[in-house]
Amino acid sequence: MNSHQKSSENRSFPLNVSNNRQAVLNRLNERHTQSQVVNSQRKNVDSFGNGNIHENFLQHFTQYKLAIVTDLEDMTKKIQGYDLPINERTQFVDDILARLEHMQNWLNEASMYLTSFDNEQARLELKSLNDLFQEKRTELLPNKKFGFSRQQTTKKQENENKNESHPESSICKSSSIVAPKNNDSIIYDERFSLINITGPKHFIIPNINCSSDSFISQTVYLVDLIDCTIEICHVFGSLIGRRLRNCKIYAYPISGSVWLDECINCDLVFACRQLRIHQTSNCRLGLHMASRPIIEQCTNLKVAPYQLVYKSLEQDLSTAGLSINSNLWHEVDDFSCPNRRLTKTSPNWCIMPEVDWSSLCPNKN
Repeated sequence: MNSHQKSSENRSFPLNVSNNRQAVLNRLNERHTQSQVVNSQRKNVDSFGNGNIHENFLQHFTQYKLAIVTDLEDMTKKIQGYDLPINERTQFVDDILARLEHMQNWLNEASMYLTSFDNEQARLELKSLNDLFQEKRTELLPNKKFGFSRQQTTKKQENENKNESHPESSICKSSSIVAPKNNDSIIYDERFSLINITGPKHFIIPNINCSSDSFISQTVYLVDLIDCTIEICHVFGSLIGRRLRNCKIYAYPISGSVWLDECINCDLVFACRQLRIHQTSNCRLGLHMASRPIIEQCTNLKVAPYQLVYKSLEQDLSTAGLSINSNLWHEVDDFSCPNRRLTKTSPNWCIMPEVDWSSLCPNKN
């Protein structure tokens, strides 16, 4: 680690910003406690046999929704004054996503006991909440172009030239990628990020020379990639992929969430707690999931179980908080298909033929 990197990592927020940040975290903890109370209240109406099912359900469903709306509004207001680190933003978004999935499951369980009108009203309420979440998520994790300084670009080009003769390129740098606008800037670690690259190229994240102390708190950021193969060979905290074309991503377990937007003709192999895919088409997915994968505005997705096998896989799954014996890879929730629970499927995804599963491994395509 060079002195510039060390001083940058040790730099702290100004006192007033730090206090504001702590206030946000305190607020989130308070909200989390409140949501636990709502969850506890929900248990009182989970035995759907009494005559007041719709009253109890709609009351608690609305309370739960309002708590989420308040959290989203509070967070987007309070991040305006300073830059909340990407891992803390991602953690907050993960929490909201888990609560949205909880509401969806709750509605699915209650739907057979609700009147048609109440069922439709609850569905519309959940849809509006999902729309709000999508809007606020864009503010928290802006979908922007990112750029390097001229010096960083020059160094990057020199490194690419050096690796020209090698089939694999590795990443381990100490600089950062910063969104250009001050109000929305988020710092991503360039060691674990690939941006605006046209292949064919092959990358391994991280490089063997990178310290492994904090990978599980890091986010892998992949955006605007064409014809790239990326092997992620360590347990990371989260992954964000945007505008990937003809790419192959093979990842060791992710301890948090994976977000994918606008990906086309890709092979995507992930083991993670939460997966959300938006506006993606013609992709094959090999998954090991702790929760149901969620897709929105997607077409022609093919899913299969996670195919990566290596010596420390079981240990890495444990490190990521995943169970080797529990995998919801084929229980896909399609938020664009209202009748997905009635038909048990949607026209936007299917299970890949078993004979093709093994092709979701490096060097087997």
